[in-house]
Amino acid sequence: MIIYYGSYSTTDGKEYLIGYKEGEANTGDVIIKEIKKEGEV
Repeated sequence: MIIYYGSYSTTDGKEYLIGYKEGEANTGDVIIKEIKKEGEV
């Protein structure tokens, strides 16, 4: 399971979620996922 704990937007209007895999919070293995807006592929 991936736990997301924050989000940020870039200057070009894209939004990203920041998270980590459950149980691996201290490994430094950060997961960044782009949030797709409705209508985008």
